[in-house]
Amino acid sequence: MSDQYSFEDQGDVVALRTAWQQVMGHARSAYGEVSIKRFLGSLEPVQFEGGVARFRASSLFVAEWVREKYGRDLDAWMSEALETPVRIEIEAEIRDTPRVGVATATATIRKDVSTTEAPRFQRDLRYRFDNFIGGSNNQLALAGAKNVASEPGRRFNPLFIYGPSGLGKTHLLHAIANEVLDRDPRFPVLYINAQSFLEQFVHALQHGRVDAFRRSHRNVGMWLLDDIQLIMGKDKTQEEVFHTFNWLYQNAKQIVLCSDRPPRELMSFSDRLRTRLESGLVADIAPPDTETRIAILRMKAQERQVEFADGVDEYLATQLAGSVRRLEGALITAQAEAMVQENVITQSMAERAVQAVRGTLGGVPRVDQILELVSDFFEVSVEELKGPSRRAHIAQARHVAIFLIKQITNGSWKQIGVQMGHRDHTTVLHGFRKIHTQMDKDRDLNDTINKLMSRANTL
Repeated sequence: MSDQYSFEDQGDVVALRTAWQQVMGHARSAYGEVSIKRFLGSLEPVQFEGGVARFRASSLFVAEWVREKYGRDLDAWMSEALETPVRIEIEAEIRDTPRVGVATATATIRKDVSTTEAPRFQRDLRYRFDNFIGGSNNQLALAGAKNVASEPGRRFNPLFIYGPSGLGKTHLLHAIANEVLDRDPRFPVLYINAQSFLEQFVHALQHGRVDAFRRSHRNVGMWLLDDIQLIMGKDKTQEEVFHTFNWLYQNAKQIVLCSDRPPRELMSFSDRLRTRLESGLVADIAPPDTETRIAILRMKAQERQVEFADGVDEYLATQLAGSVRRLEGALITAQAEAMVQENVITQSMAERAVQAVRGTLGGVPRVDQILELVSDFFEVSVEELKGPSRRAHIAQARHVAIFLIKQITNGSWKQIGVQMGHRDHTTVLHGFRKIHTQMDKDRDLNDTINKLMSRANTL
């Protein structure tokens, strides 16, 4: 075919650039001009060797986004254009990178080291045990954190804390570190978010700095890894976490991990990694009850030197359930108005603050709203979603609803089973896993789930 090109006929980079224009034509038709401008248009063809076409992206974010969202299509279109199997690899341009054939300046080595190695732990003294309000919703996690801080590596190793966002998991991680460093300021503590771990690891792979990366994460006495769920689907990063975990554990170093879900629900993690995560104390943090929310508000108000009029703290606590961050947001909003009136938050101020927070942050969509959303999208009634029918299109819509409810509300399998027509929790779990597995193979389903998630966030 005249519109296809061979590396035997042209120089490799010239042919790669020519084939890339054909691929861009497919991408423009499939994804639209916005995706081209934001992501694909910035890719620069660099080299073709051994069936691998290498491209350079303007940033690590662009590289990761293109790999995950467009990778399969780009491989297929490039293979079609070149009439040979091709796999596309994308590297991030961390610095001014020379074009093919130009030697890399040795002056860039120092920058590689600094971006590969983990930064020093920066203490955040706002987060301590003495300003963490304990209650029935978090008592096991709090007790475990205090024990870990008093005897690192000896008890509850690893400690795995899980729960929805905004309930204090990160607070406990920093409180552990602060208590240890109060006792011994030179104790080697490393706190890192899983997304930062991933980005450092990718950079280390790209620049041959894996050994330095591993040293920075293993030469510590305490390893605090936050939001581990963010590496779901990142197989190489999970493998690195697994080996880092093993090395630290075997050397009696304290490991503390946080997630928005328990280890058994980290579906794409390997069995051996999940087993490691479950091998110590697993403690959950649930949304606080009304009494605990009132206690939190009173403590935060004291810290901010503001007072409540009679009954106002109770009003805020009953109006804003769930995330502690929402309580803080309402308190800050109300205080801004109270500053001109002797720093006392009145009922009317609190009511306006509640409306402002709800309007800004939104609430978690209710289960009935999610079911209506799925019902409209798949043209299946809510009664059918909850009912016994096993017809293929109804069962698929039901499984999607289960997946969305779990992802959005993080309710227990038992709760979701009741909400889905009093189904057994194992049946609900099966539906979730089925959709999770299909999404890895079916781009249309993956797009559908993402579209429904976006719509749910506007409810």
